[in-house]
Amino acid sequence: MIQLFENARYDKLTGRCFYDIKEIEIVYVSGERTVIKIYFIIFIFSICLYSFNASAGFCPPTQNDVEGPYYLPDAPFRTEIAAPEEPGDRIIIKGGVLQINCKTALKEALIEVWQTDAGGKYYYKVEGYRLRGQLKTDKNGVYEFSTIKPGRYKIGGGYRPAHIHIKVSYPGYKTLVTQIYFRDDPYLWPNDACGGGCKSDDSKRIIFLETDKDGRLEGTFRIYLGKDGL
Repeated sequence: MIQLFENARYDKLTGRCFYDIKEIEIVYVSGERTVIKIYFIIFIFSICLYSFNASAGFCPPTQNDVEGPYYLPDAPFRTEIAAPEEPGDRIIIKGGVLQINCKTALKEALIEVWQTDAGGKYYYKVEGYRLRGQLKTDKNGVYEFSTIKPGRYKIGGGYRPAHIHIKVSYPGYKTLVTQIYFRDDPYLWPNDACGGGCKSDDSKRIIFLETDKDGRLEGTFRIYLGKDGL
C-alpha cells in the first residue's frame, strides 16, 4: 500500500497547494509501470513543494533590490499602469502578498509600481505619472495590474535587463523595495550593467510570461513580507 496525492490543485497567485490523500494498492505488472508510478509521485511532490514549506511555517522574505533614482511617491491609484494607447507588448502581472509563514494573506497591502516604456525611458509627474501607479491587494491578499513589457536601457557600456519596480508597504511589516525580472533576458546578472548589487539573478524574482486562455501574456509574482523588528 502507498499514499498518493490525488486532485492536486495549485493556486498560482498565492502559491498554495491543495490536495487530497488517498491510499491505493500498486499492482506490480511490470518494471515500466512501477517507474511511472514513482515519477507521478515525484511530480506531485514538486508542484506541491510550497505546501510543505507552508506547513513548516517559513518562506524567506522577498529579496530587496535597489530603489534607483526614478521612484516618485503619490502616483495615481490604478490597476492599468500602461494606458491603452501606450506602445508595447501588453502583459498582466498578478500574485499575492503574504506573511513569511507562507499562508497568511495581507489584505489592502499597498503596492507602488514604476517602469520604463518599451524604449527604456522613464516618465515623471509632469507627464501624468506615465507608467506609474499604486494599487492595493484584495481581501485575499491578491493583486493584479496590466502594463507593457518594459524596455532595457543603457548604463555605461552595458544594459540593464527589462524590469518592473515595485514597493510594498503594510503596517507592522518591513517595507519591500524590489524589482521583477523576466526569464531569458540576456542582460540578467552576470551581464547586468547594474552589477551584482541588483541581484538580477535571483530566481524568485525572475518571472515567466505565458499566454492565458484569453491570449494575454501574464506572469505571476508572489511577495513575502517580514515583520518589523525581526
